[in-house]
Amino acid sequence: MREDISDEERLECAAQLADEIEDWHKTLPPLLSQQRSTILLPLFRRQTTLLRLAHYQAQMLVYRPFLTCPYPHWGQRKHNFDVAIRNCIEAAKLTIGVLTELARNLEPRMFGNLWYAHQVGYLVCAILLLVPHVRERQRMFGGRSFRESQSTDAKNIELAEKIATIFAENTSPFSVAPDALPS
Repeated sequence: MREDISDEERLECAAQLADEIEDWHKTLPPLLSQQRSTILLPLFRRQTTLLRLAHYQAQMLVYRPFLTCPYPHWGQRKHNFDVAIRNCIEAAKLTIGVLTELARNLEPRMFGNLWYAHQVGYLVCAILLLVPHVRERQRMFGGRSFRESQSTDAKNIELAEKIATIFAENTSPFSVAPDALPS
């Protein structure tokens, strides 16, 4: 990974990728992008759900670097970082609804075999568990809006724990690597 990428380049690239993601999403047929999946036949329900997961995962991956890169102290760049962080967190929260619906609608054996959902769920948990640390940086350099975020951060941690619980309850214990099992 190049470390000499400026914040401006990083923000510009993220904005361009986010636009491309939204353009892709708009090209999907309405049946797969605008309908509630609960009213669709099971085949289309799974396709719609996986496309929604792909959409949110792409958004999270585009904005994720802003969670851990140095936070700017002032100006337009700080505002742009805040927007990117907010977009990343929002995509993570929207993903929780999709994963919860997927776990509820699939039998546990099928859900446990759906590795893509696990990958996206792991990303969601990592993002939501990072949020309090990000907020701490925003409080140090930010305005009043970040000073009152402790209750929101606690809810984000609860949401991450909810997803981890869903995966723990719906995944076979035999999917763990043998050397990771307690002896």
